[in-house]
Amino acid sequence: MKIKIYSGLSVSKEQVHAILPEAEFSGPVQRHDLKKDIESGVHVIGLIDGVFYRHLAVSPNEILDALRVGIRIFGSSSMGALRAVELSPYGMQGVGKVYEHILKTPYFADEKLGQIFYEGEDFKKNRAAIEIEIGLERAVTMKQLSKAEAKKILELYLQPHFTERSFENLIRSINASHLSQTQKNKYCRVLAGLKNIKHLDGIELLKKIRGLQQSISQIDK
Repeated sequence: MKIKIYSGLSVSKEQVHAILPEAEFSGPVQRHDLKKDIESGVHVIGLIDGVFYRHLAVSPNEILDALRVGIRIFGSSSMGALRAVELSPYGMQGVGKVYEHILKTPYFADEKLGQIFYEGEDFKKNRAAIEIEIGLERAVTMKQLSKAEAKKILELYLQPHFTERSFENLIRSINASHLSQTQKNKYCRVLAGLKNIKHLDGIELLKKIRGLQQSISQIDK
């Protein structure tokens, strides 16, 4: 079974191969990549990360073309989760908390998925707003924050353009605010404990593909 994984930001090449040693790894997916996968006979595609700002994003039509020829496509974490929400009625399978969050949000802003990275490097400048948002929702559920506090923190993070956001700037904004020192300490403590949701979703996607691979191997035997 020929497997192709598009990631690099949420999950590294080494992490992909630790779970799917035979998979072909690529950086974030962009326009026209899936056409090449169709031509090269790929059977399963894992869409995790994708470009959308300085390059053309993978389009829903490209994914539909791949689905029509029988390619199994899973999406999580970032661009993969977004396209899975759009195309789940047509056979694309969404995985993870980012996918679930977008699915339940009536007016989701795509730029909440955005991260700045440098070509050829496994490096990201900022954390995607979606990670902050999901993490803050969890903090409210666990009664670490009130809904009003979580909303205020998210608003601070969303104020700059997504290319200018960073976790460090958020902490600076909190420390420079008129909040009490007790509140500042609480906010920073909660933020320090946020999980890397996009990474966890990507790992879940890889494990789901591994499960598919193992089940097909059993049938072949």
